[in-house]
Amino acid sequence: GITVLDGVVLTHPHLDHYGGLSSLLDDFDVRRVWQPVQRSRYASYAGVVDKAGMRGADISVLRAGEVLSFGPVDLLVLSPDSLHAVSAGSDNDASLILKLVYGETSMLFMGDGELEIERRLLAYDSLLTSDWLKIGHHGAVTAGSKAFLKQVNPRGVLISVGKYNRYGHPASETLARLDKQGMQVLRTDMDGAARITSDGREWMLTQWR
Repeated sequence: GITVLDGVVLTHPHLDHYGGLSSLLDDFDVRRVWQPVQRSRYASYAGVVDKAGMRGADISVLRAGEVLSFGPVDLLVLSPDSLHAVSAGSDNDASLILKLVYGETSMLFMGDGELEIERRLLAYDSLLTSDWLKIGHHGAVTAGSKAFLKQVNPRGVLISVGKYNRYGHPASETLARLDKQGMQVLRTDMDGAARITSDGREWMLTQWR
């Protein structure tokens, strides 16, 4: 019964992260589109953002240090800032990285962030600590370093990844690090979609497969 989306996050200009927006705009009333500071604009990316604007969505650029508040829910923007957006070694490490905080619960969304940005984010210290982590770059070998996982210290990790993908994600090395730290792992290729809801104190998990 959902017909309205309050906001859609475009983490960075890679097709597997923005390609679905066009269909969302056709089927839903999308109120806002958030994107990071960009150092480059691909024609197809610019086209879908322009389509969102023409459909009435408010287009906003988010930068590190901003906080979006929705009643009791805060969305903290951890990266990128303008300088890092143009100096990052890859578009992946210039991903929009967000932390959602609701009461005593929290979730960290890493986009396609890899080792470079993980090292930079360690400067946030305890602010990184989160109940759930949506790991960067589909669980590639370049995501989920030991130091980063230790600081975030999540109870569970989400891996958004296509089944039989040609890159072999998630990497066995990354899965081994997660297993060694005893973290619950949910993979969209094996577990399907997951709904994780919070009342501000506890998390409730609904698996769809």
